[in-house]
Amino acid sequence: MRSLKSIVASLLAVMVLPAAMVVAVGEASSPSPAKPQLSVERIPLFTNGADGKETPFKKGTIWRGSTGTSGLYHFRQVGEKVDAMWGEGAVLLMTRPGDVEVVHEEIAAVTDVAGCGKYIWIAMGYEDGLKILDLEGRLLAAVKANQGLPSGRHGIKLHPLDRGRMLVAGSFGEATQPHGWIATITFDGNKPTVKVFFEAAKEWDFRARGSWRNMDPEMGFTPEFFYEHVTYEPDVQRRIYLVGRRHNPLVIDPETMGVTVYPNTESKHVEFPLQFSWHVSYGNVNGELWRSSSGDPFTSFRLDARTGLFEWHHPRPLPREASRIASSDEWVYAAGPKWRRLNLRTREQEVLLEDEKKLPDYENTDRWTLHQSAHYGMVAFCSGALYRVRVTEPADAKAEKVEAEAPRDVGLRH
Repeated sequence: MRSLKSIVASLLAVMVLPAAMVVAVGEASSPSPAKPQLSVERIPLFTNGADGKETPFKKGTIWRGSTGTSGLYHFRQVGEKVDAMWGEGAVLLMTRPGDVEVVHEEIAAVTDVAGCGKYIWIAMGYEDGLKILDLEGRLLAAVKANQGLPSGRHGIKLHPLDRGRMLVAGSFGEATQPHGWIATITFDGNKPTVKVFFEAAKEWDFRARGSWRNMDPEMGFTPEFFYEHVTYEPDVQRRIYLVGRRHNPLVIDPETMGVTVYPNTESKHVEFPLQFSWHVSYGNVNGELWRSSSGDPFTSFRLDARTGLFEWHHPRPLPREASRIASSDEWVYAAGPKWRRLNLRTREQEVLLEDEKKLPDYENTDRWTLHQSAHYGMVAFCSGALYRVRVTEPADAKAEKVEAEAPRDVGLRH
């Protein structure tokens, strides 16, 4: 007798389309004689009900959060064999292929989820603090005010530093004049230790002319994202952590944990290549900061050691479209109205999918993102549904679907 999993898997759609063209950066487009094929296949997900029976997990399932109902809009690999998906009201873990488990389901605003290689961390807004879970999803500790964690009323963002150690940023107070803070939390398996090493509480007059040029790091802020950048230099590699805020982001030196402001005072409109928005995605690939946005599907920047500024590196801007990116050692991939990839060596761009409306289960309100899964390689995520993404290379004589080589998850961290 066929299992429920096999029956559901046979019913889910598989979309296979050839790429339409190859576009060499800076040159006119021309038809490609050898076209790669893109395959996007729905992965059946199952959860165990109260009676212990497997139940298919439905795309679009919603939970109640602190500000209303919310679906699942975020996906991230949080362990060697663990994927997480979450929205404001719930966090689900996948520790085995296809099996998802709800590990957090509360009326609390989940603002971030991250892994440190040893534990899984869930951040929440208001006074709810953090939860620390083991890699199977079991609760080990809660971190709140009684452990020294400041309020995260406006949300908390996470970034792993090491096994059992997390970089954390949050804010409280009035929304227009927040009190921002940055801390490290170390967990030894028994007790979390919170060390707040930076606070910013000065009032900022955002209406004042040129206020964005303010280089005082102690101006109040609400964290919008964490980004870790490693320079690609033969002799000396430099690592920095960036905390997004309304204007120029904060820069953290990991050796001293000193905090400064990204040193741009020239132009408000190019103050930083990481504008915080739902349609901007970014990542560090081979020492380059790659951005995919509604302005350019592929744009890259390199950090100038003299000025401390990211300088535009990609030779020419590419066509406009909203995108999400993932990467392998050879390619950067972008999902949007068109799905594309760019060869990191040749800088040639290929269109993998001409029209997103041809995706399986497509709805015009869907937001597709690309990620690295612990179980499936490169995947697309949309409204709680997971899709395996494969590319058949033209040189493959057997014409079999081949998964993209070891893509890294470089999607935007909301």
